Amino acid sequence: MSEIDSIDRMVQMNKVIELMLKGTNDPHKIAKDLGMKRAEVQVFIDEWKYIAANDDNIKTRAREALVEMDKHYGLIIERLWETVDQADFSNDIKTKTTTLKAIADVEAKRQEALQKAGLYDDASLGDELVLMEERADKIKKLLTTLATKYPEVKSDIMYGLRDIFGQSDPIPGEVVPVTSE
Repeated sequence: MSEIDSIDRMVQMNKVIELMLKGTNDPHKIAKDLGMKRAEVQVFIDEWKYIAANDDNIKTRAREALVEMDKHYGLIIERLWETVDQADFSNDIKTKTTTLKAIADVEAKRQEALQKAGLYDDASLGDELVLMEERADKIKKLLTTLATKYPEVKSDIMYGLRDIFGQSDPIPGEVVPVTSE
């Protein structure tokens, strides 16, 4: 491979990686946008992943970005809890339930991001995962209590729990249909 071919290849790879880092993860779309073959794009993406996995500077930057993301999620959650406290004070049940659902959503997104980053393989984060699960259970119990106490928000809470957890437990006093299996 001549030096010019090598430079052209690096330019093409940079274009592919720029699109990938901007959020376009579909090799077919990148290929179409750049007028390249999908197979070429996939080779560039695979090469980049190999380089990134073996480059200490990239690993360090990725860890720093992950720590910053985690801090931002923490700040968002902290602010949302402040909103829950204000809603408690003003007895605004609708805002409280909506905000508790938002907290659960943010926690879920945070956990998903950390899991995708492979951090749950690290034993030191196991305790944090347990804490997050306990918090999610407490939020679920609080929402169930609120739904029992304030029937006007019951359906909103149940839909929210279903969205967050993929299922919801019956609220005391609720008639649960029996299904035959």
